Amino acid sequence: MLFETPFAASSVPSFPAKTVCLTFDDGPSDVGGPLTAPGPHSLELAQYLASQGVQATFFNLGRNLQLFPGLAEAISALGHQVGAHTYDHLPLDDYLKANGDVVRQVALTGTLLPNRIDAPFYLRAPYGQWSPAVAQAMNADLLTALNCFGPIHWDNSNSSDWDNWQNGVDPHKVAQLYLDDINAMGKGIILMHDTSGDKLQLRRKNMGLALARILIPQLKSAGYSLVRVDAIAAIAAQAANSPCVGLRGANQLYVSPQGGGGGQILVSGAAPSSWEQLTAISLGCNRYAWRAPGGQYFSVQGSGPVTATATIIGDWETFEVAPWKAGTVVFRSFTGDFWTIAADKTLIANGWPSTDANCAFSPFLYPAVT
Repeated sequence: MLFETPFAASSVPSFPAKTVCLTFDDGPSDVGGPLTAPGPHSLELAQYLASQGVQATFFNLGRNLQLFPGLAEAISALGHQVGAHTYDHLPLDDYLKANGDVVRQVALTGTLLPNRIDAPFYLRAPYGQWSPAVAQAMNADLLTALNCFGPIHWDNSNSSDWDNWQNGVDPHKVAQLYLDDINAMGKGIILMHDTSGDKLQLRRKNMGLALARILIPQLKSAGYSLVRVDAIAAIAAQAANSPCVGLRGANQLYVSPQGGGGGQILVSGAAPSSWEQLTAISLGCNRYAWRAPGGQYFSVQGSGPVTATATIIGDWETFEVAPWKAGTVVFRSFTGDFWTIAADKTLIANGWPSTDANCAFSPFLYPAVT
């Protein structure tokens, strides 16, 4: 899910000292030509980091994932983390205020990332522009809330690379700015760029590979541990904490596993309370198991009732989630039938959404416990 407050070393009290997460924004990209020449060299940068035993995090733009197919997969194969930086590198709060579709910016990019059978992928907002309204808009879309985590911000405020490349500053001077900044903090998530997301002419001046070759040995010599963002235990624990969801049916009541005996599920909850708090367990590719507050999983046999009776997850406990319309989603079972609300308010799996409004459910995301 998306949080209203971004993650950074400064906002994570247990972020370990002498630990640095190098992060690279806006790629992947490749200018071609000799590696000593300016310009983006995303893959060669990733290869150099790997040769030094360093794993980093690359926040990729969706459009660059399409322009340079295969690069993100190769970077990931080297052991680096690959996350999302939206599709078009737009300032999300401004974009939302202009009625822009912030969900599409993230969801489309997510489908292009490597290893997308795993969830969630990490997000960094362009320019670090974020607000509670953006978080709420993204969390209102169930699949975005389940598939995406963040945002991941950064800690360095006195060092930057892109404006120095713009002004032709020598990479050794830029490396010293970064080293001074990191030493002053003693730890941090560090923002760098392997290309430029919005200035084409600036891409040709990028010196990210040269900067890394100067900075990495200095950081290692100073005793810093250089790791991916998802190697920070406190951040990874939050990402792995499955979101809790309430589901409101067309009858304006919530799916509630407390009703009836034998694990019966009723769509009868007047409000999203503890009985209606369902845990989504990702199984990859928008397939989920749903755990009731009592710890048992939703299960269905054939086209019968959906019950909260299973203690393990198998085919009958696996449900595909698909967006429907007007902020709703539908749930398809192993047999291809959809969850629907029966006349007696029980939850059954024999519906078809195009002909029955009772197949569509509006999600409510419970506030995360941080």
